[in-house]
Amino acid sequence: MFEIIDIESSMNLITLRILMEGDKNGYEVAKEIFHLTDGNIELKEESIYPILHKLEKRGLVKGYWIQEEGVPGKKYYRLTDKGKNHLKEEKKNGYAL
Repeated sequence: MFEIIDIESSMNLITLRILMEGDKNGYEVAKEIFHLTDGNIELKEESIYPILHKLEKRGLVKGYWIQEEGVPGKKYYRLTDKGKNHLKEEKKNGYAL
């Protein structure tokens, strides 16, 4: 029997869980997803950034830029208090994080 899952919600939760460990840029989040899924999910940059932008729009993560001299800036994402509370609620609802 197959279980129907909501891929978008699952990716949101995985992304939030990764950011609970510390601030990361999109590339780092994608690499961590690849690692956590034993290589079964490999997201390209054009896939991870829409997820991060939606989470940011919902107030679950906060983005900020780091500019280093001589290289393009990188946008990093931090889990907000609202994001932490969302993860706690999902855990109460039985989602393994």
